[in-house]
Formats: sequence, structure tokens, C-alpha cells
Amino acid sequence: MKDPKGLMDEYWHIRLYQVEEAFYKAIDIQNLIYPYWVVSFIVEGQVDVEDGSKSQTARAGQVMLHAPGMPFAEKSATPGLHLWMLIDVRNSYQVDLFRLYPLTEVMTMIDPAAYSAIFYKLLAAWQKKDSPFREIEISAIGMQVVHLLLESWDQNGRVHRNVQAGRNGERLEKVISYIHTSFHEKVTRKTLAHLLHLNTNYLDKIFMEEYQMNPMQMIRELRLKKAKGMLENGNDSLTDIASACGLGDASYLSHQFVKRFGVNPGKYREQVRQTRQSYYHTQENEV
Repeated sequence: MKDPKGLMDEYWHIRLYQVEEAFYKAIDIQNLIYPYWVVSFIVEGQVDVEDGSKSQTARAGQVMLHAPGMPFAEKSATPGLHLWMLIDVRNSYQVDLFRLYPLTEVMTMIDPAAYSAIFYKLLAAWQKKDSPFREIEISAIGMQVVHLLLESWDQNGRVHRNVQAGRNGERLEKVISYIHTSFHEKVTRKTLAHLLHLNTNYLDKIFMEEYQMNPMQMIRELRLKKAKGMLENGNDSLTDIASACGLGDASYLSHQFVKRFGVNPGKYREQVRQTRQSYYHTQENEV
């Protein structure tokens, strides 16, 4: 799977709902369901885990990832220690990071010691109930944990989790991935619907329910944000930018840019340059 560069340029917001160190003598969890992702790192012990229709054994140094709204089971007759959290990571489109990058249900961490160290920092921050900056601290450390998860998934060959066809978020995973790797090309509703063997109206309906916008709106937004970034950081012509972003020609780019951001592309580029020149000029004067 290609990296969905357009989406990863977005800002991600992390919410943590539980962070805990859990010792146990034995466990027998059946059909447990949480509304958020459960990420549980096994420090010590061995667990028989069932996620959907898949059963396997998880061992020390591995992470178990349970999807929201899906029942799972864990069983162990021997003592163990888990570091676990309830987590939700989304961008401004409300795309779930772990839907976009479908980490497998049981995954070996490339550096278990590093993961444990960062998790304990997260746990310490989580326990600072009276700190005025607690949310900022746990968000910053939590994203380090997420980064280690993604790095391990990448280096382990990006094995995908089983997709549960009954849930909209899971079903749309293929469409989301396609959109964010192909938004600069010609993409039609029919093409997207065909990926899931659905009609276009039904795809729009379930997409809107999940992301509060239809697929073509998401594509347009990604294209315009890509164009905005190119205006900020390069000297490409409007024609070249339009072509690179799948926005037709310079005229169409300008029309859509004004509609979305309230300023034409040329003026926006000049505003960015003037702001930077003014800032650097001020710094030079202060030296």
C-alpha cells in the first residue's frame, strides 16, 4: 500500500481515555467491547486472544490491538503484566488513523524496551490529575507511543488486520486508502463505489455517516490543501500546481481556491512571502 501522503500532511488529534499498568494472576475475558481502540502491550506473560474470527497467541514484546465496537476475548492461566490504553486518533476529516493504517491484531514491537519506557512516561503524566498542562503532556507523549506502533508495523512488513465488513469504518478503509493515494489523479464516484461493489448513492450515504462529508468533498479538500502547501513552499506556476493536485487548469484552481480560502492563489503566495520577509528582516535588525 502506498503511503497516503495527502492525509498524513494533516494534523492528528489524539484522545486517551484510559492508561494503565495491569498485573494479573490469570485472565478470562469474553466478548468485551470498547468504543475506542484498545492497545495492550505484553511485558510479561502469554495470552490466547480472539479478535473477530481470528485466534492467536500473543507473547511478551507484542502488542494486541482491539478495534472499537468489536468483541474480543483474552485468556491466560498464568500471571502477566500488560501496559494498556484506550485511544482514538483522528484528523480534521475525522479519519481514524488505525483505519487508514490497519495495524494487525497482534504485532511484535521492534524495540520493546523503548515502548515500555515511553509508556511509563505516559502513565506518569496520566496520573498528574491536577496538572494544568496534563492534556498537552499526555497528548505529546501519546503520539510518541503511536509513532512507535506505526514504525513497528512498517518494519514488520505492514501486515493488515482482518477487515470486518459489517462496520462502515472498516468497510470504507479501502476507499479511504485509495482517495489519499490518488486524489491528484482523476477519481470518480463510480470508481470509488466499485471498490466496495456498492452503488454511488449508498457509498455517499455511509461515507457521510462516517466522515460528515461525501468522498468527492474529501477529494476536493485534499487537492486544495495540497495546492495551498505548494504555494507556501515553492515557485511552481499555477498551471503546474493545478496539474499536480488534480485541479484541472489554473483558472479552475483559482476559482476553487478563492471559494475555499477567500483569497486568490497569487495573492496568497505573496502574503506568505511578505510575512516571511518581514519576519526575517526583523530578526536581522535585532542582531
